Amino acid sequence: NILARRDEVTTALEYLVGETGEGTVEVERGWFRVGFREGPAALMTIPRPTLTDDYTETAAGTDVPAESSAEILARKLQSRILDLGEITDRDLYDFLAAERRDPESLRRALASVTARERTAIASELRTLPAGWSGGEPVREPAWPDLARGLARRARRLFESDPNDIGSTAGRLP
Repeated sequence: NILARRDEVTTALEYLVGETGEGTVEVERGWFRVGFREGPAALMTIPRPTLTDDYTETAAGTDVPAESSAEILARKLQSRILDLGEITDRDLYDFLAAERRDPESLRRALASVTARERTAIASELRTLPAGWSGGEPVREPAWPDLARGLARRARRLFESDPNDIGSTAGRLP
């Protein structure tokens, strides 16, 4: 049983953390986080498959392989939002910027999760109060208009069929 195994891992980690000082332990699918007095530490215990592409991009001016924009967006979506339950201004802005600048990467990232997961995210965004702001802020946005009404605008993306991303249908002004 996976949940029983997760409980065993949590208990073992709590014991180890308790031996070294105070702290809290969270164990979820594919990651664990330990909260120490000095700050949190997180470790991905297994990679959650996002996209199956080989590295096709390189870091600017080098031959160093780099994750694609679609992979980065998919990891934000799968790891931070779905696995950790954290929604940040910066991530929502990145999804909206990708719709404007790289809709194909956004389509691929949104298609990396189920319709049910996208609906759950949209529902969560719907519950946020007007003017909500959370997590990492957007600093010096390339498109300041996208930084206004982030939750409302991003909710529309998660309510959309990924195949419709990039079309003018349903686009907010």
